[in-house]
Amino acid sequence: MYDVKRFEKNQFYADDDDGGSGSAWRDLWFCFGKINEDPLFINRQDGTIWGFTDQGIV
Repeated sequence: MYDVKRFEKNQFYADDDDGGSGSAWRDLWFCFGKINEDPLFINRQDGTIWGFTDQGIV
């Protein structure tokens, strides 16, 4: 998990893959940390925890 000082800096993980501003994705996803190099997210709408790994979504 990131400490509070690093939360804002690491929200680029929630950016749109199409090169957009990412604001729509950031409204939905909050990146709170990583396992190895795989980001972990909280879905802001329903509170579920998601991990996006090289092998797929967990």
